[in-house]
Amino acid sequence: MFRQPPFHRYSVTAALSLVFSVTVAPYVAFVSINSSSALPRALAFLSGPVTIVVWIVATVRALHVLGLGYWSLTSTYVSLLSEVVAIGLICLVVVLQANGSHSELNITVLYVAGLVALGSQCWCCWYNWTKSGSVSLAFSVTVLQITTSSLIVLLLMLRSRPPREV
Repeated sequence: MFRQPPFHRYSVTAALSLVFSVTVAPYVAFVSINSSSALPRALAFLSGPVTIVVWIVATVRALHVLGLGYWSLTSTYVSLLSEVVAIGLICLVVVLQANGSHSELNITVLYVAGLVALGSQCWCCWYNWTKSGSVSLAFSVTVLQITTSSLIVLLLMLRSRPPREV
């Protein structure tokens, strides 16, 4: 009987839970609002966070079974760096608009920011696929890297924001 490699179960679980958390879980949570009982509502609202945790754990576990670490992958840092470059280009557009710059230049810079982000994420997906040998794991790791780098950039932006005056 054919046995699948151990990481295959984790990578498929990660991909399925990612798809479920993005598609089915919000629908279940939205539909459960009309429920008269609190228990089904609570379970429906928990389906989203639980599937996200399952996705992250299964993705990282699949990487560890393969002998790879999430933070040891080059693509993790490429994703973070490209996110910072894209956000920097978007901030440049904001500065240019404040100075009354031409809108054609602003649109061009926004296209460049989008291409930087898209191109780097495509490279990260390819790199993750070559390292893991699994399409579902590569996709799952790439989405996790996009999410992680976005959250890190968001936290840095919130941290560097000047305090509000009362």
